[in-house]
Amino acid sequence: MINFITVLLTSVLSIGCPLKPWRLNPYHKVYNFEHRNFEVNFPKDAKILGVQANMWTERVYTEDRLDYMVFPRIAALAETAWTEKENKDLKNFDERLKKQFELYRKALIYFHNPFNRDENGEPMR
Repeated sequence: MINFITVLLTSVLSIGCPLKPWRLNPYHKVYNFEHRNFEVNFPKDAKILGVQANMWTERVYTEDRLDYMVFPRIAALAETAWTEKENKDLKNFDERLKKQFELYRKALIYFHNPFNRDENGEPMR
């Protein structure tokens, strides 16, 4: 039984594509992921609860690296999980995401800033 449609933050986000481990998905690819495109046989699969994000950490050695890999991708996933396709607007999301970064800074989250790549470099370990 499928309980969640899983999104990997570190690999390709489409059915039938080869898995490319350790390649980070851009936040906009996570945002544009359409989980509603999966075939669901109702009522048999009616117990799907939603989407989830998996972050494999066997090669993530620091909290900064983990934060960098998850943020802001997790915000993009939350947005795509709750927003109908016709209501998605990447430009609007981008503006709201920039405001979210201030909260990340206050929380000392070492996040990836796609609008200013010089803000936080990618931790290699």
